[in-house]
Amino acid sequence: MTDNTTIWKSLQEHLPRRTWIPIARVFATVEKFVPLDGEDLSATHPERPRWKSNVRRLLRLKVRAGSVRSRAGQ
Repeated sequence: MTDNTTIWKSLQEHLPRRTWIPIARVFATVEKFVPLDGEDLSATHPERPRWKSNVRRLLRLKVRAGSVRSRAGQ
């Protein structure tokens, strides 16, 4: 399973800073630049692969830490 550090580094490298980015673009960036393994691709919810849940969880952690701002929090 891909770790948070790998996902975060990819997002920082390939997405613009200080601008709101739709979650679909975040997911597309991870899909394009992070090598996802079988565990990442397994489902956590009926139609959501594990890696998408991991990305959402990582973003929530970054919001709580103050590294990322959510649109709801602005």
